[in-house]
Amino acid sequence: MKSRELVVGLAMLFGCLAGCQKPMHFPAESMAASAKAAGAFVAYDASGHGAADFYLFTDANGRINRLGYDSAGHANTKQYVDLDTLDKKSLRHMVIILDGFGYDVVKDYYDHGGLRLFYPPSRVIAPYPTLTDVCLEDALGYVPCAGFEAAYYSHSKGLEVGGAGDYLKGEDEPYTQLLQYRASILWDGPSYIWPRPIFDKEINDVKKVFDGLKTHEMIAYFVSSAGAGTKEGAEGQRRCLGRVDQLIHQIYWETHGQISITMFADHGHSYTPGTRIPLEGLLTQHGWNLTDKLKNPRDVSYIRFGLETYASFSTTQRKELAQDRIQAQGVELASYAQDQSVIVLG
Repeated sequence: MKSRELVVGLAMLFGCLAGCQKPMHFPAESMAASAKAAGAFVAYDASGHGAADFYLFTDANGRINRLGYDSAGHANTKQYVDLDTLDKKSLRHMVIILDGFGYDVVKDYYDHGGLRLFYPPSRVIAPYPTLTDVCLEDALGYVPCAGFEAAYYSHSKGLEVGGAGDYLKGEDEPYTQLLQYRASILWDGPSYIWPRPIFDKEINDVKKVFDGLKTHEMIAYFVSSAGAGTKEGAEGQRRCLGRVDQLIHQIYWETHGQISITMFADHGHSYTPGTRIPLEGLLTQHGWNLTDKLKNPRDVSYIRFGLETYASFSTTQRKELAQDRIQAQGVELASYAQDQSVIVLG
C-alpha cells in the first residue's frame, strides 16, 4: 500500500471521528400527533419547516404501502403515492448488504415497527462456512473466491498464500467489482473500534453515491455493521437498523416512491466472545506436523486469519484429520470434502 494512501486514510478517519461528517438530515422520530390526525403510521417534518409534510400509511399487515405528501403542512395530505401500483421495472433499485446481521435481531426490530417499507424479514441459509467473501460471492453469483479468506492454502501452488497484504489489496473480494459502494478497506479495522461514527460515515457516503449515480441499480455493502455487532452486540445492530431506516425514508421522500430497495445480510452474528481453542497442541498430540507446505501424509496447514468461529485445515488425510478434530473440546462439528460431497462429523 502506498504511504500517501495510508496518510489520506488516517486523515479521513480522524476527520470522521472529529465530527466533520454532516449527519443525514432526515428526522429520526415521527411527529406522533400529526401521524394520528392523518391516520398515518408515521409522519415527518422532512423539509424542516416545523410541520409534518411526509406521511407513511400501512396496509392491514402493517407494511407501509402508501406515501403522502403535503407541502402546506396539513394533516390531510394533498398527494398520495400507492407503492403497490408502481411499475417495478421503471423504478431504480438499491440493494443494501449489511455485514453480520442475524434474523432474530432484524425480526425483533421489525416487530417493534421498524423497516416497515419492507415485507417481514425471511430466514436464509448461508453458505458453509459462513464467511463474508464466500457468502457474498454466492449471493451475487460472481467469480469464485480463491480461498475462504485472504490467507489460504493453495493446492495448485502447494503452499500457504495470501494474508494481510492481499486483504488490504482486496484480492479476496472479486465481487467488489459489482458494487457501487464499498468503503475503502482502510476503514475495515477501525470499524471494529469505532463502529458508530464509521457507520454514520458509510450512511452519508451511500447517500452521496446514490444521488450521483445515473445507473438503474446500486449495490451498497456496509462493512462497519459487523463492527457494531462485535463491539456493541444486538443493541449496536439495532442502532444501525435505525440509521438505515432514516436513509430509506429520506430516499423515498426525495424520489416520491420511485425506488425499490432490497436488503439482506451476508451472514449472522453470535454476539459470543470468542476464545481460540489450542488446536496446535492437539494436532501435534495426534501426530500431525504443522507446516506451510504439504509433503508427507501427516502434514497439515492450519490457517489462522481474521475473527472467525471456524478453523481451516489442508491435508492429504482429510478424513483422519476431521476424526481427530471432532474429539477436541469446543469443536462442534468437523467436515471434509470427499469427491463431490461434504462429509460432516458432529
